[in-house]
Amino acid sequence: MKLHPLYKRLMLLLIVIGPFFWLVFTTDGQRRVDLVLLSLWRGGAAMDVAFAKLREDARESDLRGSFPDVPLSCEDRTNPFGNRICTAPIASFNGAPASYAVAYFDAGRLTALKLAYRRPYHDYVGQQLLLELGQPVSDDAGVWRWSAGDGLVLLPVQPPAREEPTVLWLSRRQALQAAAQ
Repeated sequence: MKLHPLYKRLMLLLIVIGPFFWLVFTTDGQRRVDLVLLSLWRGGAAMDVAFAKLREDARESDLRGSFPDVPLSCEDRTNPFGNRICTAPIASFNGAPASYAVAYFDAGRLTALKLAYRRPYHDYVGQQLLLELGQPVSDDAGVWRWSAGDGLVLLPVQPPAREEPTVLWLSRRQALQAAAQ
């Protein structure tokens, strides 16, 4: 079977241009390019968090065991969520390009986990949380709340303009203390 040379050229052109078009002009393609570039340039690890499995009795060693590639840097420091803080640069979390993770501990137990992600992927993060945790509850402050594991996941409906957008997991104990104040 012989193919017309024009048909062959058009097919080769589509094979070359198709992936390029997808990477440059689609949201999913741009997200994947950002993931690759962040992992290459920043060297950060991927942190795939199953929010429904987070427990308030988790310890620093549990976090290190769950995410061995994430370079946690910890120090004893008083903070709004306890007395120890661990930070790490990350390239992504749950498939969203990200910049850092912060874990807060009090008396050796996890009280909060904050994950900062890139602003263009706010809708993607919201969709991922919907898939994992179901429908959120929205409050008057413009925050979506999900019950997850031993805590709450908080995501702003619209991230603040001058701050990097973040997802926050609070242990139930920490959420109750915050609500009482």
